[in-house]
Amino acid sequence: MDVLVTGAAGSIGRSVSIGLSDLGWRVHGLDLVEQPADLAAAGISWQRGDLLDDVVTESAVRNVDAVVHLASNPTEDALPACLESHVHTTAGLLDAMVRHGVGRLVYASSNHAVGLHRRDDLDDGLLRIDVAPRPDSNYGVAKVAAEALLQRAADRHHIDTFTLRIGSFLDRPTTLRQLSSWLSPADAVRLVHACLLADDDLGGRHRVLYGVSANTRGWWDLSPGRAIGYHPFDDAETFASDIPERAEDAAEVGLVGGPMATDGADRPALDVHAPGALLQLARAWLADDPDPVTRDELKQLIDAVESADGDARADLADRFSGRLVFGTAGLRGALGAGPNRMNRVVVTQAAAGLIAYLLGHDDTGDRPPRVVVGFDARHGSARFAADTAEIIHGAGGEALLLPDPLPTPVLAYAICAHDCDAGVMVTASHNPPQDNGYKVYLGDGSLIVPPADEQIASAIDRVAVGSIATLPRSQDYVRLGDEVRAGYVDAVLDLVAGGPRTLRLVHTSLHGVGSAVVDEMLERAGFADRHVVPEQSEPDPDFPTVAFPNPEEPGAMDLALALAAKVDADLVVANDPDADRCAVAVPDRLIAGHWRMLHGDEVGVLLADAVLASGRHGAYAATIV
Repeated sequence: MDVLVTGAAGSIGRSVSIGLSDLGWRVHGLDLVEQPADLAAAGISWQRGDLLDDVVTESAVRNVDAVVHLASNPTEDALPACLESHVHTTAGLLDAMVRHGVGRLVYASSNHAVGLHRRDDLDDGLLRIDVAPRPDSNYGVAKVAAEALLQRAADRHHIDTFTLRIGSFLDRPTTLRQLSSWLSPADAVRLVHACLLADDDLGGRHRVLYGVSANTRGWWDLSPGRAIGYHPFDDAETFASDIPERAEDAAEVGLVGGPMATDGADRPALDVHAPGALLQLARAWLADDPDPVTRDELKQLIDAVESADGDARADLADRFSGRLVFGTAGLRGALGAGPNRMNRVVVTQAAAGLIAYLLGHDDTGDRPPRVVVGFDARHGSARFAADTAEIIHGAGGEALLLPDPLPTPVLAYAICAHDCDAGVMVTASHNPPQDNGYKVYLGDGSLIVPPADEQIASAIDRVAVGSIATLPRSQDYVRLGDEVRAGYVDAVLDLVAGGPRTLRLVHTSLHGVGSAVVDEMLERAGFADRHVVPEQSEPDPDFPTVAFPNPEEPGAMDLALALAAKVDADLVVANDPDADRCAVAVPDRLIAGHWRMLHGDEVGVLLADAVLASGRHGAYAATIV
């Protein structure tokens, strides 16, 4: 049997796609992104496209027996955007199913369609499937409308439709409320599988089921699911002893929608072009911003908008038209006030979301999650790093802060050296000086990959609903000493043989944080004849001598190449500002006085050859970027 899974690259989509494939289904994945490696390894076919594109939808449903519809934006937004994401895509999918004779749809709805129901108001305290819709958000409203489309498809076109009102889909519960609303990845597969195998004599009926596990504290009616063969196995109670108490628990635990349904959480996304909406958002942000610099910046902008300044209004609208998107590269954007900029509010929300994710995935047993935080020399980096450490430690994690602005590879080393569960590097790498960023690493010292990025992003979105003033902070975190830098240098030098080197080389850090560390390593490795570009050797967040501080960009190495010509160097090496990227140039043998930039793959081959020639035993990995 062939089944189409939309949103197959999402957190639920990945679990369901791989689970169904393991159960013998021929799974065809559809998503906006390239196919993740684990789905490819599972033998799942892939189509990249948007369900708002009729051509994509027609192609996707052709020759399948059933559809599992998981694709949507899982966060709160303005109502038109929510309707487009949840209703328009579902309508187009159902229309295509009718045309191609596909007779079964399993749809991921949400608890937020009935989010405002309170347990105390329900008969016997049990949430049954026949309760009236009570959406707690624009997101919930859109889910109610999509459920109505499934009902119509069942009645008018005799399609077997299953609405799954998903609770809290996570690897493990992280809050008291989730002890009742949790849906484990394995039970999600069991639920979808049961819907796909349910008897064909449903007569086109529309079934509503609750997507939760067999939780001891559950109060959502699972009998309709059991009637079609859904027998959940997992129980959130397994993790109850690991869940810390929070001030928000009392308000959340008795509401179907949890934090989205609480009285203080009704902050729907506003259309920034609607009269008064933009200023309403800006004033709310102003009240929550702890930074006097960005507060003053935003206050001046608000005053200008109130004075009918069109340019100021366009600027303000851009700052509040959305949020910086958290992904595998973390966050990156221009410094400034507002959710679409890098600032202390956004960083604080990111830190709180990260530690919430780590607490929810904590398998360390005898200690809380440990996070090391590093920073470069850009504007705001040190303050952002301190905010991150304070939030992580205040939430019950262990925070370690690097002592000074240091290269990103030192941060990656520190994660492993200090047995950390994650690392944060505050840097915008080689971006222009007006930017900053926030890279997140997990315990192996590498950048996050799906689905961790989506899960952290969802945790950040949940934090962003409230005020950062309510988040606990602590300055009792650990500030590491110079031993972390020394340990990194020793680890690098352990990879190369000692002895004097005859090469004459030039190095530049492009005003970043790499100069001192790189120079120490070169000296200890035996490079006596080395030259540093003096104009670029000290950290400077304004990068005054380059238009764009990326060593691979034309012109970025001009000063280094000029110095190389002056001293008759054999080699030029340039790092970007956080020293996790380098460019290499060598004299051009064909054109006297010219230099040849080596491509990244050429540098990689040379490095691999040197390591292999050293006779070191171990695993060697190749990757594509």
